[in-house]
Amino acid sequence: MIHELQHSGQAEDVFNTAPNRVDYDTIDGLRKYYASEAEVDAKAKELYKLAKMKRVPFSDVLDKELKDLQAAFTRRIASVPTVEFTEQELENFLFGDYKQAVIANAKKKYPAAQGI
Repeated sequence: MIHELQHSGQAEDVFNTAPNRVDYDTIDGLRKYYASEAEVDAKAKELYKLAKMKRVPFSDVLDKELKDLQAAFTRRIASVPTVEFTEQELENFLFGDYKQAVIANAKKKYPAAQGI
């Protein structure tokens, strides 16, 4: 819920960085959506608030989120024949570029967050 509320407060130029249509079958499609400034910004705020509420390090909630996304997309790979990416490509993206983008955003906007 925090994630979607964050979108409503984003400037139009930031909000418009996310594609209107998400291609969940290609790694490029996932990159364009998840690594967009709009999504990274909303995810960082969501995870910051969650970490603060649970009183746990930001890195803990980020890692859980990444593992949950990985599990969901791994199930998609196994069940949707049109998926064009591998589990390794997914892992490389989620735990590489995407994780670093969320951390960079959180460091910039929430410097008081623990465990970044």
